[in-house]
Amino acid sequence: MTKRRHNTKKKGKRTTRTIDAVCVVFRFDVHHHHHHHHPLLHAERGRRQRRRRRHRPSSSSSLFFCAKKDDDQNDDDIMNGDDSVDDSEENARRVAAIEALVSKFADDTVPTMRVEEVLEILERDDAEKPRRTVVFLDCRDAEERAVSVIPGAVSEYDDDDGDEDGKETIVICYCTIGYRSQKKVQELKKRNPDVKAYNLSGSIVAWTHDPRAPALVDPKTGKETKRVHTYGKTWALQRKDYEAVVHKAPLFSIVKGLFKKK
Repeated sequence: MTKRRHNTKKKGKRTTRTIDAVCVVFRFDVHHHHHHHHPLLHAERGRRQRRRRRHRPSSSSSLFFCAKKDDDQNDDDIMNGDDSVDDSEENARRVAAIEALVSKFADDTVPTMRVEEVLEILERDDAEKPRRTVVFLDCRDAEERAVSVIPGAVSEYDDDDGDEDGKETIVICYCTIGYRSQKKVQELKKRNPDVKAYNLSGSIVAWTHDPRAPALVDPKTGKETKRVHTYGKTWALQRKDYEAVVHKAPLFSIVKGLFKKK
């Protein structure tokens, strides 16, 4: 009696396995049939194949990385200059680029001076009895000022002080290329219409191109330096023998901060 019950269980298991196998084969046949002919399933199959091809390494991927490498090389050329180009020609191109950028935002209602005009004032006051006090107001961020500044520049100016010792005080506002400093002049004029504030056209980038201009200095050491912060690669138009330094923040943060501060 016990042996027959054991055989029945074994037989039942074999029967179950056989039925399951038949069901699996039947379901596969039905699924394969619909997968091959049903238009919706056929479309889904096509989408899966396209996704697989898209993620598959191809020659286009290598072209992308080659292009990316070329772009990085171009960025280095913009930042520090292309050695294959003559220095005088490259510097002339950069000066023209500075003037083109300045012309896009220049406001005729804001008092402005070019670098050569400021230098003439400094030279006249050195040759004769000083009649004017020239204050360079650096309108850039602390990170930018830490790289280099125009000698004697300050980061804050109290326009309530007025002229000292009967000498006329001229405030020369500068930034990277002149946009932020132009806004600063407007701010100073709004607070005190009598303040003699001027925007330095082309600002610190243009300053590097005038051979008569005193060299930039490192504010930490007080020594001359050939490094200048240009905010971003777009404004890396310093004289070719200068090294450009830019913000390391993501591009979105740079652009957002640019429009917020300027």
